[in-house]
Amino acid sequence: FGALDYLNAHSAVEYATTDQIGRALACAWVFELATEFQHLQDQAQRQQGLVDYNGMIDLVYQGVAQPQTELAQALRQRWDALLVDEFQDTNNLQYAWLKQLIGHTGCAFVVGDDDQSIYGWRGAKVGNVRRFQKEFSNVRLIRLEQNYRSTKTILAAANALIKKNDSRMGKNLWTQ
Repeated sequence: FGALDYLNAHSAVEYATTDQIGRALACAWVFELATEFQHLQDQAQRQQGLVDYNGMIDLVYQGVAQPQTELAQALRQRWDALLVDEFQDTNNLQYAWLKQLIGHTGCAFVVGDDDQSIYGWRGAKVGNVRRFQKEFSNVRLIRLEQNYRSTKTILAAANALIKKNDSRMGKNLWTQ
């Protein structure tokens, strides 16, 4: 990704303004800087034998990704069921990890609210909630719609806002 890519993506005219060129160059510079920083961080972690949060998830996934590995078999035999809270904030690797851990015969209980996903910047995919319903058999959806913290007025406003999101699973918040 470079300055020309930015201009092509953000300019509908044949000629770019100096402001567009400046933004494109700044964008390219930031991307190059971030790429170099990531490379240096990865190199330092390898040299010191360290891993970050995503690295830990990746290492564990590598250990369970092959169903025949000793680790994968041991983990599947250890639990009859798995509970995942805040499921709306799982990323693709965590979702794949769950699939490997429960296999075809395991049981998973996931708790999540598609209206409360806040970690998209970290790779969370709120679509994993819908994906789970499609990819696993015998899924039972339980909607927790009663709210104990907010007034009817606040919930009416919240319902009016969230119903405009076409990609959500839908719920109607209420209180007594």
